[in-house]
Amino acid sequence: QHTHAADFFGRTRRRRACRGTDTRHRQELESMQSSPTPLRITLIGFGAVNRAFARLVAREEQRLLKEQNLQVQYHAVIARHGCWEVAAVGQDWLSASQVGSLADAVASASFRLDGSTDSIPSDVLDTPSTVQVTKTPSPDEIRRIIANSSHSLKDGQACVIEAIDVDYDGGEPATSYLQEALRHGIHSISANK
Repeated sequence: QHTHAADFFGRTRRRRACRGTDTRHRQELESMQSSPTPLRITLIGFGAVNRAFARLVAREEQRLLKEQNLQVQYHAVIARHGCWEVAAVGQDWLSASQVGSLADAVASASFRLDGSTDSIPSDVLDTPSTVQVTKTPSPDEIRRIIANSSHSLKDGQACVIEAIDVDYDGGEPATSYLQEALRHGIHSISANK
């Protein structure tokens, strides 16, 4: 019974807050609902953790769009053996479903990001010209890719998600990558402690 009372009072407060909403605020809410906010992700590391993340986002892509008005897109996927980066700002971004399929292809060892496999699975990418492939990206190349992610801030949000092996004494190279992202105003998430 106590839970029902708390729910009842919570709902009542929410209704009152909505009634007091002015016209301008209501218009802002309507415009937000009409055009989704892009969230452009750069994955650093494409091992089990980030592949699982990519699959989860792909599975929840429509719910995120419907309930949060958030359109998840990817700017780059960086792994030790190779990197995919959207070739130019304004090009088609990699979709959540494409990166989810890419995660499955990499996990099954049928595809590698370094371009050494014969063909790109059709459910991953229809037009390979939209991505730039880098074999074994250097730390400087990774920092450049992170800096390029900041172009997403013009019409959306940018996020770097790092899940790579690190030197636990110094935290490198993850610390440098996260600092670079933060320096450019990019949201940053680390799987390392």
